[in-house]
Amino acid sequence: MSASDPASRIDAACCHSCGRYFIPFRKLCPNCRSEMQKATVEGKGRILSWTVIYITPDGIPSPRTVALVGLGCGASVLCLVTDDRPLGMGADVDITFADDLYILK
Repeated sequence: MSASDPASRIDAACCHSCGRYFIPFRKLCPNCRSEMQKATVEGKGRILSWTVIYITPDGIPSPRTVALVGLGCGASVLCLVTDDRPLGMGADVDITFADDLYILK
């Protein structure tokens, strides 16, 4: 991603009462049970954890690498890694949403 590219935006839910963000959108806050509002957050974060999955359901290619990414808003999202990049805890990453999947860019 170059400096001229706009940052990816991810749809989220924000609790008006406690201020927490969650992905994907949900109607009620799991923290305080208040109603959630639609929000959009920047698709930038840090890798919290990652793993390689070798046993997958029929029709899903194996192995699959997934990473748990903590976003700046405080929400976390599980992302598919589609390339052979080296992954490390705390690495800064950009994510996007395509084909119903969150993907590391």
